[in-house]
Amino acid sequence: TLPARLIVSLKSLKIKDIVSYICKSFNYYNVEWEIDKPQGQLNRITDKTLFRKLFPKFVYSNIENSIKNTCLWLENNYENCRKKT
Repeated sequence: TLPARLIVSLKSLKIKDIVSYICKSFNYYNVEWEIDKPQGQLNRITDKTLFRKLFPKFVYSNIENSIKNTCLWLENNYENCRKKT
């Protein structure tokens, strides 16, 4: 039986880096960090054993390129995604 969630990353990533990739993709850099708030979970260790067992031929993609492609898709499809049905 499969787990309810399967979180896997090739390497550990900082939220700040992910935000930076998103900002770069949208050419938007006006991010204000709430430095007076707790930092929250600094990292989450993941075990890739089950993932590798389930998907032995899986090839990771470059995270920066993947975020860029996702942001581009969103820009091109925003109107259709946000329509109420």
